[in-house]
Amino acid sequence: MRVSAVIVAYEEISVQGRRFVLVHAGLEHFSPTRLLFKRIGKPELPDRIFHRSTMIGVDCGCAYPGGRLGCLCLDTMEEFYV
Repeated sequence: MRVSAVIVAYEEISVQGRRFVLVHAGLEHFSPTRLLFKRIGKPELPDRIFHRSTMIGVDCGCAYPGGRLGCLCLDTMEEFYV
């Protein structure tokens, strides 16, 4: 018996008229959509959500010393940290 599984690497959503693509790691071919992703490995700036062009990195390094959990409200783009 052969079983096929479909693995979706991303989710496309729209919030307040803004289109987002949610992924675990970056996918370059979605520009100019806002790409929201969790980085792999130790983040450059471990304590802040970063915005670069159309990409938003939400990995704030909570697994590393000095890191914290970052949350981004897609309705308002307000950042929250724990």
